[in-house]
Amino acid sequence: MSKKVKKTKVPKSKSKPLSKTVYIVKYNDRYGNGDQTSIEAIIEKESHFKKWLKMHNDGRKMQGEQKENAEEFDVDSVEMVIF
Repeated sequence: MSKKVKKTKVPKSKSKPLSKTVYIVKYNDRYGNGDQTSIEAIIEKESHFKKWLKMHNDGRKMQGEQKENAEEFDVDSVEMVIF
């Protein structure tokens, strides 16, 4: 004998989803063969890229690595929707 499952209605949300443009910082492997691309950061404003790059290079310097230049990264806008 199987039990009958009672369906529960989920109330619809009256609020609209939040939509916000953010920027993805992507390492483009410009000086390699293109197979080492990676997403490095998500920043709130495109103008924050220079500040992020300085922080990124400060960390690289502490690890004994060479700094990376701005042309080694792409900054792409993305419309993020949060429900």
